Amino acid sequence: MIHHYENNTDMLASGWQQIQDSSQKIQNHVSEKKWEEVIAIAKQRHEKILKHFEDFPINSNNTNFYMDAITNIVESEKTLLEMIEAEKLKINTEISLIHNQHQAAKAYELIQS
Repeated sequence: MIHHYENNTDMLASGWQQIQDSSQKIQNHVSEKKWEEVIAIAKQRHEKILKHFEDFPINSNNTNFYMDAITNIVESEKTLLEMIEAEKLKINTEISLIHNQHQAAKAYELIQS
């Protein structure tokens, strides 16, 4: 059964706040490099977003709210993407360093033999 609460702004804002809270949790877990939690919360947040729009479809009473809310979540996503890209770069740098150290160790072994 689908419930539409399009005229209840408190419920609309409360539901959207839960989505924003999930976004903040994802950012916190990215900072802590807790990748399994990032994935789990991202999946939950996706479901929350779908449910939110099911319960609160966009209409003339809430378009202003959604214009601001969606702009904020897009900005949050940009920040999250930047954080993930920075972590990815760090990981790739570390992998490259390990590879180079391994190659240097192999070369040293060849010189010694």
